[in-house]
Formats: sequence, C-alpha cells, structure tokens
Amino acid sequence: MRLIFLYCLFVSVFLNYVLELPAFGMNLAEVEGTKISKARRVIVAEDALATQKVYKHFLRAPLYELTLVENGTKLLEQYVLDQFDLIITDGNMPEMDGYEAVTKLVQKYGKLNLPPIIAITSNNSPEEMAQFFKAGADGFVPKPIVKHSLFAEINRFFVNADTRVAPITDDLTIIDRFNNLKLNSLSP
Repeated sequence: MRLIFLYCLFVSVFLNYVLELPAFGMNLAEVEGTKISKARRVIVAEDALATQKVYKHFLRAPLYELTLVENGTKLLEQYVLDQFDLIITDGNMPEMDGYEAVTKLVQKYGKLNLPPIIAITSNNSPEEMAQFFKAGADGFVPKPIVKHSLFAEINRFFVNADTRVAPITDDLTIIDRFNNLKLNSLSP
C-alpha cells in the first residue's frame, strides 16, 4: 500500500513538473489559473516529508508564501504568530490531528474570522469529508495530491477575495462534492 502511494506521489510530481516546462508557453500564474496581485500566505500542516516537498513544489513564490508545520499543535502555535490567507491541513498527524486543529481554530477565532481551510487526506470517504466539514473546513482535496484538483479548490476561495464561501454542512452536499472530487482527480 505504501509503495502504491509513493508511486502515485512520484507520478503526480513528475507529470506536474513536465506540464510546467516553458515549452508549453505558460507562466506559473497561467498554469494555475490564478490572477492575484500579491502572494497568498499559506500555512500547511503535514507530517510526511514527501508530501511537504509536493507542497513546496506547487505553492511557490511569487504566487504563494508558504509556511510548513508538521502537526496540528504547530499549526495553532504558528497561526497565533502570523496572519494567513489560507490554511491547508492533513487529517492524520502526530500530537494533534487536522480535525482537532480545525475544531480548535473555529472555537477560538470563530468561523467567519478564519481564512479558508482546505482538508487534504488519504482517507477519501464521504464520512472523512463530513468529519472535516463538521469541524469547520471549507474545502477538501483527496490524496495523492493532483495539482489541478488542489488549485481548483484554492481558486474557489480567491476568485473574488471579498466573498467568503459558506461552509458545507448538509450530508447530501458533502456526498456530491466527494463524487465531483473523485471525477475531477481522474480527468487531466
């Protein structure tokens, strides 16, 4: 199982690297479909070093200012120190998992005072999505991380930076989003 995950991770990183070559005549902003005037400050809570490297590759300057932490406890500590435009968290991490970290952020700051929160986890069941959305997450991307799925979810929050997307709460909507994410991650 771990070998399959590493293979999928390698293929995902390799294909995304090849698609970004200058021969395609696109700059980074065009590839990502992002139209922003300043770098977005993003904090990512992820314990796996290989996945951290994927985030470093995808979320790089000049469009993103990336802060990586290895668990939910560090996420809470760092969030107090800095202001972020986006929070991305893994589900299962040592010390404090993503569910607990999101719940504590929402309890401490209130949902409307937080930036968008995107949950990313390898347990891609509708129940897993529901658990994250009930904790307070705004979006969900399944692992292994596919670049266009990640940026589609990120861009959902920054198309109009003045508008916040309401969190998804009803189970039918969560299941619909789960099915759409699975279909999107299969298409190029």
